Amino acid sequence: MILDANKTKTQLIKELQALRTRESGLRNILSTMDDFVFILDKSDRFVSFFAPEDQQHLNPFEFLGKKHSNIMPPEIDDKFQKALANIKAGESGEYEYHIEMPDGDHWFSVKLSPMIEGSENVGTIAVSRDITKRKLAEETLKDSEENFRYVIENLGEGIGIVNTEERFTFTNSMAEKIFGVSEGGLMGKTLSEFVDKKTGDFFKGQTQLRKLGETSRYNISFIRRDGERRYMTVTATPQLDKCGKFIGTLGIFRDTTEWKKAEKSLLESEERYCNMVEGLFAGIIILVGSKIVFANKAIQSMIGVTEKGEFIDKDLLEFVPFDDHEKIMSTIKATYSDIQSKEDAEPVVIEQIIMNKAGDKLIIEASPILINYYGENAIMVVVNDITSRRNAERERHNLEAQVRQSQKLEAMGTMVGGIAHDFNNILQSTFLYGEVVKEQLPDDEKLRSDFQHLLDDGERARKLVQQILTFSRRGEIELKPQTIHEIILDALSFERASLPANIQIEHNINTHCSKILCDSTHIHQIILNLCNNAKHAMSKTGGTLSVMLDQRKALIGDIETEVVVLIVSDTGHGMDDATMKKLFDPFFTTKPAGEGTGLGLSIIYGIVELMQGQINVSSNLDVGTSFQVLIPLAENVHAVIENQESIPMGEENFRVLLVDDEESIRVAGKVMLNRQGHQVDTAADGAAALELFKLKTNAYDVIVTDLAMPNLSGMDLIERIREFNTDVPIILSSGSLGLTEKQDYRGKGVSAFLPKPWTHTELIQKIAGVIH
Repeated sequence: MILDANKTKTQLIKELQALRTRESGLRNILSTMDDFVFILDKSDRFVSFFAPEDQQHLNPFEFLGKKHSNIMPPEIDDKFQKALANIKAGESGEYEYHIEMPDGDHWFSVKLSPMIEGSENVGTIAVSRDITKRKLAEETLKDSEENFRYVIENLGEGIGIVNTEERFTFTNSMAEKIFGVSEGGLMGKTLSEFVDKKTGDFFKGQTQLRKLGETSRYNISFIRRDGERRYMTVTATPQLDKCGKFIGTLGIFRDTTEWKKAEKSLLESEERYCNMVEGLFAGIIILVGSKIVFANKAIQSMIGVTEKGEFIDKDLLEFVPFDDHEKIMSTIKATYSDIQSKEDAEPVVIEQIIMNKAGDKLIIEASPILINYYGENAIMVVVNDITSRRNAERERHNLEAQVRQSQKLEAMGTMVGGIAHDFNNILQSTFLYGEVVKEQLPDDEKLRSDFQHLLDDGERARKLVQQILTFSRRGEIELKPQTIHEIILDALSFERASLPANIQIEHNINTHCSKILCDSTHIHQIILNLCNNAKHAMSKTGGTLSVMLDQRKALIGDIETEVVVLIVSDTGHGMDDATMKKLFDPFFTTKPAGEGTGLGLSIIYGIVELMQGQINVSSNLDVGTSFQVLIPLAENVHAVIENQESIPMGEENFRVLLVDDEESIRVAGKVMLNRQGHQVDTAADGAAALELFKLKTNAYDVIVTDLAMPNLSGMDLIERIREFNTDVPIILSSGSLGLTEKQDYRGKGVSAFLPKPWTHTELIQKIAGVIH
């Protein structure tokens, strides 16, 4: 407003007041805006400044009267100068700039406009707006778009958006790959350009469904740009604007050509493979939902149905325990979801309990596989009955404990076998010198009787060593086919007399059991040891001792065979797990000091293994213990039985080579043989014996050699001697030879075996036997 000087003073005052009122209103309006407003005069100096309410802390005197070049940084001032030049030239004067402020980075947009009064340009109005939030939002949107583009481009499926005219407005690279076009080659194209007329008409119908808001999933064939016919699955979803108006369709494309080929091949070969499926040992079922639509003979046999009608069209859950229904349905749903989420279903193996027609539970392994069954999505399940395998695994775990026990006993057996071997050598010397001394005693009956006690004690020691060797399974035991019911009854008759009044004995003995390979003394020993253990378990509370003998089929190790089974049970205090683990350990006992050494069960263990049998134990605290001894029938056992015939001693004189690393055995043996009129050479080991034999190849009627010797063992000596093609009889002597070892050695040139410790009578008999 321009004041007229010709007007009266009153008019001028009124106009000035109106002008101030307008200016005040304008200031109030500007102060409520979010923008900074600067007014510059013709010389581009700031003459007025308006700031938003939240920016009132800015001092207008920092701007007023100053030119922009005195206030703004050079890079911002350059933009301001260009904007001023543009508006003076009649163009738009806008720019953006970025500055660092105490509360962080800020972005501003500035718009310049000329200030006109009348027809004259009297200055410039600059409006500056803080666009920091918008800029941050734009950056976030840009990042989001880049992430979205990355995800879209790296999907395994084609993505395309078409408008209402079915023309592509967006595609990812996978869609271009599926249709066989170059980058951007689908833009503006329609799906109808890649299909025949019939399919094109189908698309038009689909567009109508999209307009109605329906989503569809369908399969089509199409022709790529290179002319190849392919197949794909399309999932089409309508796209709506904010007002709910249809603006196009989002399509997801999956190339199913290879799957289609496989499906076609499967359908073509269905009849050919039907017989194969029916003949499989594995069960096959096909599910649509949870309904069984196909089942082969194997699964029917597994379930115990004879007619397909008892199985087909039934719900799978009818054959699954109720508690597992939720688990099965979750598996089915997860498997079906793989059809839409994956091109190839991942193989899955689940273990499940099912029930057969008789109500028995079976353990199965099931592998669900996604298939197309007559055009429907279905699940084929391969079923294997693993009930026997799981039972065998449980049995194996039980057997593993027995194997560990056996290994411990094997190690102990090796140790005691070595001790027994050394003890046999000591006894051997005792026997030989004892007999030599006995022959030199005067004719005094009491003296000879007293001396015989020493020899009798030696015989008892020999039997004790034999028992130790039985434990270590190295003893020379003659196993004969025989029935054992009479042995058991005799042992029980003997045991009954020693039982206290508070223990009752019951027995159920099958007297028609077949023969087993055994030693009667060993069977007697098994009964007495087990009964004594039972008696100890019931000594305080009393109870019942039960003995049962029967014949049946059972597993020994992993082999099922016909066995005689002996069970000895008690109703005593039972055993805990810790005791069970040490049960067969030598010298472990639960008896008080002075009532036993614990060797009894170890001896039994060795005896049972010698008969190629097995011993099982079950026990519960405060309930009782049961020992089960399984022994295979004689007809099922390959055993070597040593035939030991008594050979009478003759009066011939023989030439003998005696080989042993124990000097006492060599000296006493030579003295004894010389007294019988025999000529004897001795050697301390196999190497020395071989040198003597080389010097006197035909000088000996018989050779007697120890097995274990330094430098050259007894068997190595025999093999070297046999290289001379000589048939001189050779007797192998050892304190730890089993029957199986004897059979092996006999085929390597051994004429006979002489167990240590031997007497001079046994040696003379053995020599006479091999020579005759």
